[in-house]
Amino acid sequence: MQNPVRERIAKLRAEIAQISEENRVYMAGGKKIPGSAGDHERRLQRLQEIRDELMALTGKNCENNSALEFSPCDENSKAL
Repeated sequence: MQNPVRERIAKLRAEIAQISEENRVYMAGGKKIPGSAGDHERRLQRLQEIRDELMALTGKNCENNSALEFSPCDENSKAL
């Protein structure tokens, strides 16, 4: 059985990938439809929540990382 923390991190990474793709589509689109800016803001808020959860799970506190970092304090993190 896999470690529950690793499982949660894997789920969060999958969610980050989905949000990243949705943000890419939003940013690449020309004319924005009504409500899309609100959706974009909600995705950014969710990224911040995921970042906070990852920091809590890993026990790391990295004040200099932005909400767009893949994983807090990880040398292997990649920007969305």
